[in-house]
Amino acid sequence: LELCYSAEKAGYKAVAHKDHNYGSAAMADMIKKHFFADSPLQIFGSFAMNQTVGGMSAAVLENQLNFGARAVWFPTSSAKNHVEFTSKHVGFPKTIKKTHVVPETIVLTDENGRLTPEADKAMEILADYPNVVIGSGHGAPSEIDALVDKAVELGIQDRFFADHPYAIIDASLEKIKEWADKGVVVEMVAGMTFEEDCPFPMPVMKEYIEYIGVERCILVSDLGQKKRGNPVEAFGNFLLRLYNAGVPEDAIHYMTSEHPAKMLGLE
Repeated sequence: LELCYSAEKAGYKAVAHKDHNYGSAAMADMIKKHFFADSPLQIFGSFAMNQTVGGMSAAVLENQLNFGARAVWFPTSSAKNHVEFTSKHVGFPKTIKKTHVVPETIVLTDENGRLTPEADKAMEILADYPNVVIGSGHGAPSEIDALVDKAVELGIQDRFFADHPYAIIDASLEKIKEWADKGVVVEMVAGMTFEEDCPFPMPVMKEYIEYIGVERCILVSDLGQKKRGNPVEAFGNFLLRLYNAGVPEDAIHYMTSEHPAKMLGLE
């Protein structure tokens, strides 16, 4: 609710809410119907295929899509690559405070680099939902390679995006550019420019955008965590810092408004 009120006041067209540990589509639908029925603001929920919400289950995925999820991520906090990353970075924000169960990590490819049957099935299902955007999740670059190739095979690469591939995923700039050249979208996130956990200086982000190409990038907040303040205000500050680093205003508008709207099937 706080996010939606802030976004409405700021003149947003739409917001999407993400959580690593539950699908938010039903919640978003309820908030829209009961609090923003007369507002032009569109409110979307999403789903990340982590073990806490069913993992790579095709039945769970389809259920969340039928609830109205407009963004779906492949495993984030359950990805083997993510777990290995956070174990090495003690200060990195944890997505679960305490658990008595240690869920198995998820890998999306077999020993030959091919998608697992579960990952392949998920991509096939997602291809049938044209207004849903698809995030790579936090797998290793080799896993995302396989997802990108499947997206191209299915003709859905223009609504498939690589999650902040320069952080956690730790893909090289050349590898990121390779994905972009295949037609997928690259996510540049405000949350990875907060120096206390994932430093990614604005001049470096500008260089990445210029090398990859504005037309292949989107700007995303990835905010809302504790100690980072209001996500709408913080995202606005991020955009201003990006502008001050030398990214033109029209490029920022395209990556923030036009391109995400096109991916979601909005006017």
